Amino acid sequence: MISKSISLVQYARISNLNERPEAARLTVRLIKFSLAASLVILVPLLLLPADFYTFIFGEGFSDTRMVIWTLAFGVLVYNFSILTGHYFSGTGRYQVNAIASSLGLIASIILYFTLIPRFSMAGAGWATSLSYLITTIILMTLFNRENKGWYKDLVPTKGDFRQLKSEFRNIMPGRKVS
Repeated sequence: MISKSISLVQYARISNLNERPEAARLTVRLIKFSLAASLVILVPLLLLPADFYTFIFGEGFSDTRMVIWTLAFGVLVYNFSILTGHYFSGTGRYQVNAIASSLGLIASIILYFTLIPRFSMAGAGWATSLSYLITTIILMTLFNRENKGWYKDLVPTKGDFRQLKSEFRNIMPGRKVS
């Protein structure tokens, strides 16, 4: 999960900011980037045939494609949860994450005991995705209470692409520094 790596930097930055609106803007920018990066990685995994996984890893991995499909939605949704969770932590409100995680755990237990016996591995993937969704809904609802309209900033702009291009140039090897 891309957002796990990003969230460490995010937490450090937010904990040193004095203004919550700036912390929220940073969080939304990171969510947008994390979603885009996750899609770039996830889409090829979704498109690979099941035979690819068995060829690479062996017969025990014949259901890998189905598991990836059942987890894909949860992986995308969880980007929101991880980054908004670090927003709340960075602003000193750890209890928000504790409540959301506890409710997500309760949902997980119920979903696992309900879906796994009936649908096996697919049920495990769906249960995980649904528990991620529940945790995310809780955190996003609380995030939205203080940051109305934040979701409008998720739409990519030309400036986002220019910034990405600039960042990409900065990390490319062989770049001349002036």
